[in-house]
Amino acid sequence: MSETPLNNDSDIKELVGFVTAVREALSDKMVERLTTTVGGGVEFLDRLNDEETREAFMSLISNITAMHKSGAMDTLFEIVSLLHAMKSAMTDNMLERLFTQVEKTADTITNEETLKLIENTRDSLKAASANSQNEKPSGGLWSTMNLLSKPRSRQSLSFLLAFSKELEKRTKDPQDGL
Repeated sequence: MSETPLNNDSDIKELVGFVTAVREALSDKMVERLTTTVGGGVEFLDRLNDEETREAFMSLISNITAMHKSGAMDTLFEIVSLLHAMKSAMTDNMLERLFTQVEKTADTITNEETLKLIENTRDSLKAASANSQNEKPSGGLWSTMNLLSKPRSRQSLSFLLAFSKELEKRTKDPQDGL
């Protein structure tokens, strides 16, 4: 950019006239808004000068650049557009049914019996895993036959088979579920 010095009195008079016109054109409200905007800009630059804020801002810019290069930015905006379209298409009745279902799900999950069942299942799986790792399996057909001859083993197998049948039935026909 080339600088042109003010060479003559007419250039100086023109500049003074411009400054005077700007000063007279600005109302008090405009000056107040301009001052507030400049103050906000200075505050923003001051915060940006903080080391942690600057690092966070630079990380944000780097991540935005990486998202742009990988195409993730387009995906993000597509998801936002999809959510907006869903919000626009959703009726009050749909929203009410959705919240009713969420409430039922939350009640079921936070039910004391359900939580106890989940906790017992977790603990049983952990204990069974630890017990099975400590046992040394004996191999062969006779060991398996001996294991199957025990009533407790047959009862456990019967339970597992009944459980898998019920689970399969409920998975195929969700109307017959719990």
